[in-house]
Amino acid sequence: MRMRSHLFPVLAAATLALGGCGGASEPVVGVVLPFTGEAAPSGEHIREGINLAVEDVNAAGGVDGQPLKVLFEDSATDDETGKAAARKLIEQDHVLAVIGGATSSVTMAILEDVCEPAQVVLLSPAASSPNLSGKSPYFLRVYPSDILEAARMADMAGHELRLRKLVIFAEADEYGRGYKKALMDRYTRIKNRKVIKVFNFMPGDRDFDAMIQETVGLDPDGIFLIGYMGSVSALVNDIRTAGITAPILTAGSLTEDFPAVAGAAAEGVMFSSPSFRAIGNKDQAERFIKAFKARYGREPGDYAAYGYDALRVMAQVMAGGNLSRTAIHMAIRTPASEYAGVTGNILFGNEGDVVASPTTFIISDGAIIQYKDYLEAGGAPPGQTSDGSED
Repeated sequence: MRMRSHLFPVLAAATLALGGCGGASEPVVGVVLPFTGEAAPSGEHIREGINLAVEDVNAAGGVDGQPLKVLFEDSATDDETGKAAARKLIEQDHVLAVIGGATSSVTMAILEDVCEPAQVVLLSPAASSPNLSGKSPYFLRVYPSDILEAARMADMAGHELRLRKLVIFAEADEYGRGYKKALMDRYTRIKNRKVIKVFNFMPGDRDFDAMIQETVGLDPDGIFLIGYMGSVSALVNDIRTAGITAPILTAGSLTEDFPAVAGAAAEGVMFSSPSFRAIGNKDQAERFIKAFKARYGREPGDYAAYGYDALRVMAQVMAGGNLSRTAIHMAIRTPASEYAGVTGNILFGNEGDVVASPTTFIISDGAIIQYKDYLEAGGAPPGQTSDGSED
């Protein structure tokens, strides 16, 4: 059966009929996000988007006339804490589905040890590790896999900036491992391109002195950072303080606060992310931006947008009487279902993934701008190298 549906308005009661899925109950969704720990900045932004979505859904009549309820728990950016939070939501609070986590490592832990055994859908607004693709029929994500982003940044480093020698700093968790592998696989297939050193660091690490001093001696053409904003901010400052002037590229797990947090060292840093402003549905995105500014007094970032869409997708799926865990599982996994959201038309493939093209950004004059706009304004590609020999 092919079902085509839209987020705005919430699905009408007659859209999907499912039998034998248990009795209806009140629409309650559990959310596990990092409000403390390494990834706390992204968790807070996602929570803002989810709260705005709840307000919009309930203002429009809720789910089949019932108010949608959301219960939040803190993962503390920790696997065991995240699992305990998800288990509480499922076993004690009796939520129908879980939204979370933000980091790939916590998401994987919740999926394997809690949601899949309990047969409860887990919908992530931010986890991006390629290893999550097809991991379980109970897992989906509105945020795309890092495969696309890593490929874009590998091509940027190897082809466009012509960086021949890369040093990589990668967080030693699910996110860092998955992104690093995808990046290296793509980059090293480009002629004359080599990764000359990989430094792996633990989440929460801030002492990079020995790694950076070794990097000075390696004299790389470019440095690639894979981690969350706290570690990346510390690294860019330490790298520049050490006198290294090579271009810095990063994975896209940064929030819009990065230029302010990292300060002057962020200048020239490049990254890619599936920005909702570039790939989202224009009308929905404009309404979202206006509502977010009215609610919070500032512009929304990508994490808020993906949080908003994750909740709206879940509200849509629950409509039409799908108020049991089994019914939600059957509805959300329907092939070729389409959700017209802020971040674009969300199509869940067989592996639970969506496809979204990443956009490349650069920090220029303390602001995050699209790289193409930077070039059109006369900006020079950072650190572009060429010795006249064949690339």
